[in-house]
Amino acid sequence: MKSGIVCFLFIIGSIIVVSGHARQERAASQASNDQIEVTTDRFSKKTTLVLKPQALIDKPDHFVTLTIKTELEKADNPREKASMFSRLYLFSQAKVPPDFGTSGPRFLANDKPLTIESGTIETYPTSLESKYYIIKNLRIKRAYTYLVFEPSFKDLSKADTVEMKLGSFELKLSQPITANLREYAKQVLEQQSKISNEGKP
Repeated sequence: MKSGIVCFLFIIGSIIVVSGHARQERAASQASNDQIEVTTDRFSKKTTLVLKPQALIDKPDHFVTLTIKTELEKADNPREKASMFSRLYLFSQAKVPPDFGTSGPRFLANDKPLTIESGTIETYPTSLESKYYIIKNLRIKRAYTYLVFEPSFKDLSKADTVEMKLGSFELKLSQPITANLREYAKQVLEQQSKISNEGKP
C-alpha cells in the first residue's frame, strides 16, 4: 500500500515538474515574441520587423539600447531572393561623452564575427520612429546607425552567446537579450523565405 502511495506521489510530482518546465518555455517564447513587432503594408507588400529597444547598459550616468529594423520585399529580379534592408541602432545617453572609439561596434555570435558595417552618427535618433526611443534625463545623446547583412541573421539565429565591443566598452549580452536577438533573426529569415517562395509552384 505504501509503495503504491509513493509511486502515485512520484508520478504527480513528475507531472508538476514537466508542467512547470512547459510553462517556463512558453513564457520565455512569449517574452521573446513580445519584443518583436511585425507589420506588412497591404499596398507595397513590404514587411517590416522591429526588435524593440534592448537595454545593453542601464546605469544612472549611462544608458544604451539596441534596436534593429529590417524591411523585406519581393526583389525586382525574379532570380534573386527577397530584397532585405536592415539597420541596427545603438542609442546612447550619458552624463559625459563615452569613449566609443571611431571604428563602430564589433559583435561576436558564438565567437564568430557578425557582418555589420558602420553607418551614421546623429545627435538625436531621427532615423527611427520616436516610439522606439526611451528618453532619459542625460544630456549627451547619440544615435549610431549600422547596416546588418543576411549572414549575421543566420549566425544570430543559432547564437547561444552574443558579445559586443564598442570603443572601450566590452559587453556580454544577457541571456534574455540574446534570446530576443535569436528569435528576431529566425523571424527575419522565415519572412525572407516566405517572400522568396511566393508565387512559386
